[in-house]
Amino acid sequence: MTIVTIATMQSTPRAPRTTRNEQVIVIPDVPAPPPPGVIVQTSQLPYDPNQIPSGAVDISIAFFVCVAVCVVGFPLARAFARRMDRGTSAGPAQAQVPAEVADRLTHIEHAIDSIALEVERISEGQRFTTKLLIDAGPRVALPARGSAS
Repeated sequence: MTIVTIATMQSTPRAPRTTRNEQVIVIPDVPAPPPPGVIVQTSQLPYDPNQIPSGAVDISIAFFVCVAVCVVGFPLARAFARRMDRGTSAGPAQAQVPAEVADRLTHIEHAIDSIALEVERISEGQRFTTKLLIDAGPRVALPARGSAS
């Protein structure tokens, strides 16, 4: 007995597998009564090949929405960032310092400079005194307070 697999037109386009005693016949429609001694096996796809799957439609819509958001959103984001950058670098919110405050700040600056100069002079004198004490000869012991000489 020969096994014949009859595949309809809706089957997959790849070549069907056959064994030793099997033949594959592709016909558009399965005849109503199969010939005697022939086992009929039909194969159909689980979906209609002429219809677009709903997942593909959702993916394509999401893709085009993302492209539109990128095309419109990127220039808007760049313009907004440039506007923010120009606003901070130009400094329109810089406050003018009154003349009285500017004079006081100048006076404080001169006072700090003179204090720094005096501290430098003091440290220089301390270094000089320390050097003189180190370079001096051996020290002489002083007599105790309570002893009479």
